[in-house]
Amino acid sequence: MMAFKRASIALITLVVTVTVLVFATRNSSVKAFFTLQSSAVTVEEGTLLYYAHVAQSNNLGEYNISAGVADFPLPSWDDAIANSNIVRARLLDSRSYPIGYEVNGNYADRGIVTWHKFKILEWWRQSPSCMGCGDGYEVPADMLPLNSDEVLVQMPQGTLFYDGVLLRSTDHNWAGYEFTTGAREYVIFFQRDASGLVARLWLGPNSVYGYALYQDGTPYNDDFGPAVQPSSYSDEIQRRYGGSRSQFRASL
Repeated sequence: MMAFKRASIALITLVVTVTVLVFATRNSSVKAFFTLQSSAVTVEEGTLLYYAHVAQSNNLGEYNISAGVADFPLPSWDDAIANSNIVRARLLDSRSYPIGYEVNGNYADRGIVTWHKFKILEWWRQSPSCMGCGDGYEVPADMLPLNSDEVLVQMPQGTLFYDGVLLRSTDHNWAGYEFTTGAREYVIFFQRDASGLVARLWLGPNSVYGYALYQDGTPYNDDFGPAVQPSSYSDEIQRRYGGSRSQFRASL
């Protein structure tokens, strides 16, 4: 009888232990898993190298990371126009790069940005250069030089190979939005830095309105084009211009 009780207690202990281990495994963070599997390697959490090693330790060839969410102003539609350059543009090139900065004295690649080169087809509205709008931007040398009708736009997301892993970084404001070449044109609201190189999308996802083209380069229609994300501007565009690009342009 005593032997049976001891066996029962041992069995219950084993079940509880296994249950705790399973619960801990299901609820442990990726960081904990990574630390257990690669305890001999010290990699700072939040760096691109860290994410690449997490992917490798899980036998993954690609890995998705979040670039967070930035706050953007939403002024009145009239103020948005008054403080913006507005152009019709076409994408020429896009390239993603790691971006590094220092945290607690440690410098490392911690994010991904994508630089887009646009050809300005038409200036619909021009405003003075914005002092300080390009502060903090390091324009990649391989995106230069620019022609007089070209401008660069940086977005805080992108895709690149890092330490053998394909990393995809998404800014939730843009929700993975991608500019495309050839088949689309864009109406873009931006503030231009003093150098004339960088166009800052100061209205965030409300800065860009894309529309599709036929193969011969003519637009499908005169629609203003949907914004990356719906906002009160969409209502203003419909109310004031009937959703028409040409009517909007004529009003400027």
